[in-house]
Amino acid sequence: MAYLIDETYFQRQYYVPNVEELNSRSKEDLLLYIDQYVRLCLQDALGYTLFKELDSYIVNGNLQPNAPQKWLNLVNGAEYTEHDRTYYWKGLKYNEGAFKVSLLTPFVFYHWLLDNQAKMSGMGEVVLEAKNAINASSNQRLTKSWNTFVQLYQDKNYHYNRCVWFYEGVRVIDWMENNTNNDFVSLVKFLYDNKEDYPDANITTYKFKNQFGL
Repeated sequence: MAYLIDETYFQRQYYVPNVEELNSRSKEDLLLYIDQYVRLCLQDALGYTLFKELDSYIVNGNLQPNAPQKWLNLVNGAEYTEHDRTYYWKGLKYNEGAFKVSLLTPFVFYHWLLDNQAKMSGMGEVVLEAKNAINASSNQRLTKSWNTFVQLYQDKNYHYNRCVWFYEGVRVIDWMENNTNNDFVSLVKFLYDNKEDYPDANITTYKFKNQFGL
């Protein structure tokens, strides 16, 4: 099933062939990818305990309106102040004009395309082809989708290092990063700046890929 996002988020560069057809297997398959990989992305960002708490407020793929404010902020976006400066987190999903946008979309699309760029047939490997469409280079689309996700997730200007230290015998975990001039923040910065709401967030970070997908 859909989980926070659905098939309507997959437009333009994230278009999935034939998903709009009646009785199409494509939509069902895409929803399975959404359910699996949205969860994986959030588990990597939040860790087990926080994800379990968030998941308890998601029913039929939708965050419940009575969820605690920290989860409404995470999903829907929020403005906040850090060191006398105002920042804005757009949320895990939002609208830009007529289009639905989510950092989760390129993450799901990357894994969908990775699995579906080729199908095995009796004659060997054949490229997956959409009806009335011309395939672009899968490697380029994979790389672009992945890098778009990483930039939205952690921003290319941020490098986080987990620092563990002790104060009066108490173990403390902190994250050190460099500065950015962008007031629109990534998911990683939002979690970092709001540690009181998301304590011990796992905050897995990723590497950008080059044009060869490496």
